[in-house]
Amino acid sequence: LVVALAFENGSVANISYFANGAKSLSKERLEVHCAGKSWLLDDFKSLSTFGGSRKKSTSGRQDKGHAREVELFLQAVSDGSPAPISFEDIYQVTAATLGIVNQVQLESVTTSPVNSALDDHNSATTEE
Repeated sequence: LVVALAFENGSVANISYFANGAKSLSKERLEVHCAGKSWLLDDFKSLSTFGGSRKKSTSGRQDKGHAREVELFLQAVSDGSPAPISFEDIYQVTAATLGIVNQVQLESVTTSPVNSALDDHNSATTEE
């Protein structure tokens, strides 16, 4: 599944979901490119920075931020401070996600030339 999202400020996000890759490859990878610099977050374990004077890398244990998010949410509930994620952000993410699900259901599976060639090959082999 490949999704392209365009934002009001002109930035673009490309999301690619694959289930057929090598098991040894990390599950999640985030790349950010801006103003001649790039950041690569690999499986929420290591962060590499490119551009500027030199490449920098940091690594540690995997941290997706869930514990900190729960901590900030509970703090907001208890003392009335702002929620860690705004309602507007939650609404927009949910709307985008449901839009993607709806589009996938409408289009089912898009047939690519590679899939068509494989289907033709498989049909020919079963007919022999």
